[in-house]
Amino acid sequence: MMYRMFLIHPDDWKYQRIVWRESPNDPIEDFALTTVTYGEAASSFLATRTMKQLAIIEET
Repeated sequence: MMYRMFLIHPDDWKYQRIVWRESPNDPIEDFALTTVTYGEAASSFLATRTMKQLAIIEET
């Protein structure tokens, strides 16, 4: 998947979090996603925009 190749800036990890537990008796675990989330509506835009920005940077 192309989307998992794009890392999120550490300052933005707090905006992509997963709260999880296996069962009601387990403690809640908190995870931060560090890559573009697959399946989100904006994922394809973010991946394409990132590639476009990298091309712009390489031209200069």
